[in-house]
Amino acid sequence: MAKSKRSKKQPGKSDKATPKGGKAKNAKQKLMAANARRFPSGRTLTSKLGQIYPPDADGPFKLSWRYPGFHPDTSEDDDGNGQNLYPDEAIKSDARQAVFSPFPGPAGKKGPFWEPEAGAGAAEWKEFNKWILGGSLPLEKTGEKLFTALLRDLAVCVRRYNASLYRLRRLHYYYYHPRSAQPAKNKFGDPELPPIDPARPIEKLVEEAEENWRLVTELLKNSIDQPDPKYGFNIRAADMIEVNGYIVSMRIIALPAIGLPKGGNKHTDEIGGSSSHISISSAFSSYPYPDDP
Repeated sequence: MAKSKRSKKQPGKSDKATPKGGKAKNAKQKLMAANARRFPSGRTLTSKLGQIYPPDADGPFKLSWRYPGFHPDTSEDDDGNGQNLYPDEAIKSDARQAVFSPFPGPAGKKGPFWEPEAGAGAAEWKEFNKWILGGSLPLEKTGEKLFTALLRDLAVCVRRYNASLYRLRRLHYYYYHPRSAQPAKNKFGDPELPPIDPARPIEKLVEEAEENWRLVTELLKNSIDQPDPKYGFNIRAADMIEVNGYIVSMRIIALPAIGLPKGGNKHTDEIGGSSSHISISSAFSSYPYPDDP
């Protein structure tokens, strides 16, 4: 499994850089304490995304929203002091050999970072792009590793998340742009538009979709924060790759929930442990949520 890839003394740094009881330690403790007060689960404030907008007062939608956007990740302490954050990476480790494996770069036929040549087919580009999107999960089989089963359940949560997001976006599009070409209906649970059931007008369809969105987002969050104990893992990092807000790939880093690998450090600063990087095949299926209205 894993131990911290940071040694107690890092090359080029002396003990004087962060003296015991010094300013650096106090600043770190202050920031961690401030974040813990705001978010007991370990989440923190960030300005990585764009501005939040309230719903229209006269429309059927009740959820606040924001446009897609990207800003370098920043945070702040209780005094309002902002700082740019270094986004650490999720790495794989081999406890048997006490070595770490870096995140792979794109691998072409001629080595790393060599792209397929002009005229290359779809299969070659798909193989090349595995470095960022990953491969597919294997089919379920008896006796498979618990970590694989955990990933499969997470993939189902992600598909429900994607499908519910598409359902809600489709309703937004229909309500605000009824004369424009409409997004296709997802066969995995999307309602007919325009509404055909008098008992379920657009307001009712929106209410159901927003409730479903709350359920699936909570399910995905809880599945990452507190995985089912039957799997025996605590998830330390979930690297989700998104396209237009839809999750298309994930890389999960986990440590055993009970016990630690030999030489492991439960206070690791950088991530190690079981690792996988998989694409979300059939990204809009596994729908609807079981308790969907």
